[in-house]
Amino acid sequence: IPGIEMSEKFLTEYAALPVRATTPAEAFALAMHAMMLHAGFRVVSADDADLGTALPDTWRTGDDVFSFRYKHQRSALSFSLKVLVMGSTLVVTVGVPQTDQTHTTQINMRPYIRAGKQPSDGEEYFENASEMQADFERDIIQRILPSGAAQQQQQQDSSSSQSGSSSSGGGRGGGGGIVPEPAPPRSRLLEDDQPVRNPYSVGADDLLPAGLPRHGLLPG
Repeated sequence: IPGIEMSEKFLTEYAALPVRATTPAEAFALAMHAMMLHAGFRVVSADDADLGTALPDTWRTGDDVFSFRYKHQRSALSFSLKVLVMGSTLVVTVGVPQTDQTHTTQINMRPYIRAGKQPSDGEEYFENASEMQADFERDIIQRILPSGAAQQQQQQDSSSSQSGSSSSGGGRGGGGGIVPEPAPPRSRLLEDDQPVRNPYSVGADDLLPAGLPRHGLLPG
């Protein structure tokens, strides 16, 4: 899909889904599902039969409630994704039945809807998609994905953009990528260690007669 950044590759999975959303609730539930597919999760049925990337018949359990079930090649566990739509807020919960663990996050849909677009417009319905995916990965996927798998997926997504930036030269400030060493910290001796004279104290200079030099009489 032209114009999709590496961090927004879940939109490729979204565009390939066998159903087309007709409501905002469906669009965002399917977007969460596409992010799970992009992270390497496979859809399974209630009895853990592998469905690959197919949508189960039970994915839509109500007008505003959606459920999915997954497995991942790096884990023997199964994972359930539930999306509840409350107004303009998504309540997204992922559970691990074998360990009774759950992770929940809330997503405001409004910042991610492109003005003038409808859910039936497919992936063009979304804007700021990379930000939405980053929040979902941080709050959900990285908490349930087996150690190292999430990092590997992020490295794959960013490898092209990193290679492009590394070939562009010195970056900020030039110099072939050499970053100048920071200046040594300024000594605080002059700021903190100088004695401060009390303006109301009487010193040796104050006891000298007027006109008399500090070191005595002038040589004659």
